Amino acid sequence: MKLGIFLPNLLCLCLMQLPSATPQENSKMTELILKSATTGNFEALEKLKSLSLEKDEEMMLNALLEEDGQVAVAMYKQFLIIYPNSSLGSLSRARIMEYNTALKDEQAELVPAPEKSEQKPATPEVRYTLQFGSFSTEENAARFAQKFPRNVPVKIIKVTDDFGRVSHKVRWDGYTVTREAIDRFAEKVPFDSFVVEDN
Repeated sequence: MKLGIFLPNLLCLCLMQLPSATPQENSKMTELILKSATTGNFEALEKLKSLSLEKDEEMMLNALLEEDGQVAVAMYKQFLIIYPNSSLGSLSRARIMEYNTALKDEQAELVPAPEKSEQKPATPEVRYTLQFGSFSTEENAARFAQKFPRNVPVKIIKVTDDFGRVSHKVRWDGYTVTREAIDRFAEKVPFDSFVVEDN
């Protein structure tokens, strides 16, 4: 008998005998993970890491919180291999699809066409843009900004608040003059963002 074949089988048998959470507890944690992931509540996902979790839930949380897209996709694929029957498998498959779609969309033009109007508007009082992140150091903001494809140009803005705290905002290097246009654009961009006024 070859040792290479024997060890994985032995490992599987040992893992099957480990105690696990009750189905109710397991589904409750899984529900929390699914809800937090679909709403983009990363703070809640971080808090869930400190709780007692099943191995598949732990692995999924690590993948969801991974900032590097390629690494996260590799983790999702590994998840599907290790836990093919997990209730979190559909989330893993959805994230892989989203990533692949985002890669394909790099070829497409993401910047919305200018709105047509009969008159040229005067300089708008309010312009809208998307903010993708805020960082305490310029280095972290620059590292995050490098993850964006060329067709989603971003800029880093240094902001000092009323208390003298400095933050570095990563924003889309463009704007729209209406809230409706920026909302439509935000739906097309495959990155988490929120709308801010760009004056």
